[in-house]
Amino acid sequence: MNSTNRPFKIIAVLFAMIVIGLGITVLVKNWHQKQMDLNRQRTESECLEVIQELESELDETRAKIESMKKEEPGNDVFEVVFGPESLDSQVDDQVVDCNKTEAQMASLYSHMDRQPYMEKYELDGGSAAFFSGVCVFDYGKTTC
Repeated sequence: MNSTNRPFKIIAVLFAMIVIGLGITVLVKNWHQKQMDLNRQRTESECLEVIQELESELDETRAKIESMKKEEPGNDVFEVVFGPESLDSQVDDQVVDCNKTEAQMASLYSHMDRQPYMEKYELDGGSAAFFSGVCVFDYGKTTC
């Protein structure tokens, strides 16, 4: 071998190795960027699906709430709670039947305790215990 060509060959081999290394680095970087973009798109689409599902559930819940706000209790609810008799406009002239009133109140409390909206309050003893501690009605006529 010629000693003048030896440094040139070493430099050429080093240059070739550097070029090959840079080429591999660029290829790996491009591949990695494509994989990152694919994963980002996949994650975004999954998040959008979840968001759409949640928005759909939210819309359904809002619609239920609006329909519940518009609902008026039917006469059957009043009959279940207070009995089939309608209240007369001349209540002051009627004799109060304490047993009937207590039965109606028990029926009202029972009806309230069965309603889904009451579950979140977790009342000890139910609505009867809660309301009996909250208010006392005394109209000066009859004490039951």
